[in-house]
Amino acid sequence: MPKKTSSETKKPATKEARKTMVFSTGDFVVYPAHGVGQVTDVEKQVIGGQEIELFVVSFERDRMTLRVPVDKVENSGLRKLSTRKVMDQAFDDP
Repeated sequence: MPKKTSSETKKPATKEARKTMVFSTGDFVVYPAHGVGQVTDVEKQVIGGQEIELFVVSFERDRMTLRVPVDKVENSGLRKLSTRKVMDQAFDDP
């Protein structure tokens, strides 16, 4: 069965998924084991008979693509890349 990307599906995300969906296509993110990647899509796949929504993260340096279930983002350690302002404040504060 082919994968359906968010652009191909018309179903809105579930209420629970919307609460945890903190990334959008194009966002740069950090995954602890692989470093900085970019969210390239949010797709739905049927796995074990259940439809699961996944963030698709591309890591250009490693030529790798990672799919993280939306409801597992918190446990995976996936987070947004810090802004320049946040980084400057971190280094300026004693």
